Amino acid sequence: MLKIKKVTQDNVVILRLSGELNFHTSTELRAVLEEVVSDEFRALLINFDELSLIDSSGIGMLLLASKEMEKKNRKTILIAHQFVWELLNITKLTEFFEKASNEKEAEAIAARSA
Repeated sequence: MLKIKKVTQDNVVILRLSGELNFHTSTELRAVLEEVVSDEFRALLINFDELSLIDSSGIGMLLLASKEMEKKNRKTILIAHQFVWELLNITKLTEFFEKASNEKEAEAIAARSA
């Protein structure tokens, strides 16, 4: 089960994910990302603090979001457990995302990109 909470704050969209992001739940995230990417804002912050599992389908959704954001000159910032960063590092995908340790740091990164 995946829960997605969307918040817009200071022209930054924050997605707080909890549960499992996998083949069965990635379509839920895709629908939210398609809606979010079409909106006008400065950066997308995805918070994985409450995420317990991510598989290749979830990684694919993140990559899709990052590519769409890049086309619009916007940043994608991730807050994630070490296991998510290790997975992104192993798959050589860390270059597509900004890394933050908490939402305050992520908002500062977003502000610098304005």
